Amino acid sequence: MFSHIFRFELAFHSRQPLLYVVSLVIFILSFGATTSDNIQMGGVITNININSPYNVVSMLSSVSFIVSLIAGVAYASGAVLRDFDHKIAELFFTTRVNKFNYLMGRFCGAVTFCFIVYFIAALGVFL
Repeated sequence: MFSHIFRFELAFHSRQPLLYVVSLVIFILSFGATTSDNIQMGGVITNININSPYNVVSMLSSVSFIVSLIAGVAYASGAVLRDFDHKIAELFFTTRVNKFNYLMGRFCGAVTFCFIVYFIAALGVFL
């Protein structure tokens, strides 16, 4: 049952524009912060090269904080609110769906898309 819920979450989130908008914004932000001195993430770095390992790690750590705040909350709360807004949460809990499989399927789907957004930010730093 976990795999069914997980696949549903993957299909649902891949159709939502939130994934593409957040990924594009984070990509542009991380790419711009790497290539330009006008955009700064993770503090002011003046004496080292813009593509130094310290700068890359500093930027990815600040991007991971932003991704966890924006994307993590949006994906995790979306699944819970969607069930209660459409009034089908009670239906899930009265069927043979195990509560652990239900919650872990939703959680793993949200975490997967947070990783996707984070890896797109890392791609922006790499490019």
